[in-house]
Amino acid sequence: MQRALLLLVAVASALSHCSMWHPSTFDCDRASINSAGNSQPLQDLPFSQWWWHNNLDCPPAAGQVFNLPANGQAVVELSTNKAFTSKANGGHKGMIQPNTPVPWTNDWTNIHAPARGDVAGCAFAISYKSDPRQVKPEDFVIFSVVHDCVARQNQTFNIPNLPACPNGKCMCSWFWIHKSIGGSDQMYMTPFVCNVTNVRSNAKAVDVAHAQAPRKCYDPTTCTMGPRNPMYWKNERREIHRETVTDERTANMPEDGHRAPTYSILYGWKEGAQKDIFVNTNPNNYTARAAPTEKKCTNSTVNPKAYGSRISSDKPATFLVDGGDAIISPNCRYVAYLQRDTGNLIVKNLTDQQVLWYGGVKQRGPRPLTLKLLADGQVNTYDSNGTVQWSTPMTQGLGKGPYHLDIINGGQLVLTDATQQHRWENFFFDDRENQFLSTSADPAVWRRRP
Repeated sequence: MQRALLLLVAVASALSHCSMWHPSTFDCDRASINSAGNSQPLQDLPFSQWWWHNNLDCPPAAGQVFNLPANGQAVVELSTNKAFTSKANGGHKGMIQPNTPVPWTNDWTNIHAPARGDVAGCAFAISYKSDPRQVKPEDFVIFSVVHDCVARQNQTFNIPNLPACPNGKCMCSWFWIHKSIGGSDQMYMTPFVCNVTNVRSNAKAVDVAHAQAPRKCYDPTTCTMGPRNPMYWKNERREIHRETVTDERTANMPEDGHRAPTYSILYGWKEGAQKDIFVNTNPNNYTARAAPTEKKCTNSTVNPKAYGSRISSDKPATFLVDGGDAIISPNCRYVAYLQRDTGNLIVKNLTDQQVLWYGGVKQRGPRPLTLKLLADGQVNTYDSNGTVQWSTPMTQGLGKGPYHLDIINGGQLVLTDATQQHRWENFFFDDRENQFLSTSADPAVWRRRP
């Protein structure tokens, strides 16, 4: 009876917070067997408190390291509490089948969510620095992703062809962002000391110099692939003019609350070892090249004024004015415009007139309102006084100009820089992305809607 009760408590508590547990982790509550410190979420905290899980002063004991076999696999224990991990970590197992390959067969084999649709991935990242105090957020590069994490207590990560660590010591971290549809908005980071073993002679350096923040991409063919940093989201918030906003100095993801970014194909993360993170496999050359030719809707009934589908930063004549101009997707199904009565940037389905998304203005200044794409990559809506009423989040100075903003055949606005890399796109109110992730973990292309 006591054992059954303990298991019930373990499963119930595991429905929320989670962390990896290993003697190599940084842990200021290491002495406690019944510890949940490292599984506490980090959202809405200043940098000094969320970075390194505020455990920089509590490194592991000398010699404690988590080995990463290059081109092999590493298994890590995930749990809400240290007490529910293996005896090697000072506790006892809290799950009947910690190695279950299909976590949603019954309540006892799943440590976090009741259904596949409630989870959307966790990840391992590495920094090739041996001193944790020298590691910056941009030094971490994600090297392995599991799409249906968090679910298993013993989780296997596939390791790419990583090179050796300096002096046999790197800094690594486990990252997870709680999927909004599965609960509250939460970010997690568990740093640990790691080392790459079984290094091959042909291993190349991780291209950390070109690592970038991920960006949402509804069509995987438009994703910004190559080496990418972890997703730092909903951290360090400050009050500005009575508005609570994300401080872009530490966060690198622009998503609103309840729209959590995920370690899923929706953000370009393929399942398993990330093999495009090295100097010889990074597909991006970061050189400017001509933008593809603008495609236009040619249906005169839908598009009587022959509106285009693009706004460009190097063509000052391309912009939107409320109540008048619009851009229309090449397949003639979607339109983007500034609404006359509100000034909101609207994306609408022309088939059923459903509003798919809008960018709301702040205070509805005097009309007319105008939307422009600036030379630095920022998309702003201005009132007639020149006051900014709406902006694309975290796009200013990201990438190289000139930029172009297109409404594409999938119904979304996509901002692209001169290297033709994806820098921002809107989400959808109908939650189509999360719905699709629930049924297909790694689609080649996204399902289209009319």
